[in-house]
Amino acid sequence: GLNVARHKNAKLVAVADAHAAAAEALAAEAGARTASIEAILADQGIDAVLICTPTDMHADQIEMAAKAGKAIFCEKPVALSADRVRACRSGCGRTLRAVRLLQAARGDRRGMRASGEVGRVKPSARMHR
Repeated sequence: GLNVARHKNAKLVAVADAHAAAAEALAAEAGARTASIEAILADQGIDAVLICTPTDMHADQIEMAAKAGKAIFCEKPVALSADRVRACRSGCGRTLRAVRLLQAARGDRRGMRASGEVGRVKPSARMHR
């Protein structure tokens, strides 16, 4: 969260966390507000979401954010199984690019690439301190 808040081309607007105290602390430090996930997704002034939840929640939240028209960054694996990654990709209705997309599907990477389910893999820029 703070890396985004410190980036010259980004503004951290809202923070959602299951632990209210954690959300409030990050929001206060970053000059943002706290809000529910639903409120963030409904807010037309928010262009993108950064998903930093436990892995088993990623795919559902990616699908919700995609339906809300948000740009999505999910740092960790999309899901714990290749089948769920595929379902998420289908459910998004758009190209799904994620850092470490296939981490959980290690044994199936070549098959997914060969079948065309996953396109060309490109390096991505990383934002960190």
